[in-house]
Amino acid sequence: MADDIRKKMVALLSAHKGKTAAPSAPVHKEDPAMLTFRQEFRAFCKDVVMPALSDAERLLKQHGHDCEVEEETAIEVATGEKLVLSARMRIFPSGFGRGYFQKSEPPYIWVRPDEARQLVRVLTGTSLPGKDRPPTSNEYSLQDVTKETIEMEVLSVLQVILGEA
Repeated sequence: MADDIRKKMVALLSAHKGKTAAPSAPVHKEDPAMLTFRQEFRAFCKDVVMPALSDAERLLKQHGHDCEVEEETAIEVATGEKLVLSARMRIFPSGFGRGYFQKSEPPYIWVRPDEARQLVRVLTGTSLPGKDRPPTSNEYSLQDVTKETIEMEVLSVLQVILGEA
């Protein structure tokens, strides 16, 4: 590097050194209502959604169908608290093994929070290979959703897919 360029760079870098402090992380105050909703949704998934989906999973498997139930979670960095992001059941009707759904989503029931509106969204998909259908969505207040509500959502998916499988 040429001496005159090096001197100018060093002068510029030295002058700039004191001016740049690492930016402090923005202070993000969590809305207390949203925190409460997250905690309530976590309890709701544990006490209502997962038992309903697990019961349906056992029943489906007893009758020769395959399915999987999973809870999607994350860790809140600030608190270390486990957040439940959603619960989902994927259904693989007999005659349509998992291999049939490599390029498409199998029928599903997906329960997720809408934190901004403090609602529970239940999305359902009923497409089968060669029979595409748009997903549907229902919204409920957290207090209005029962185990029976989730079971009825599963039943409605089964009525569509098993009526044609």
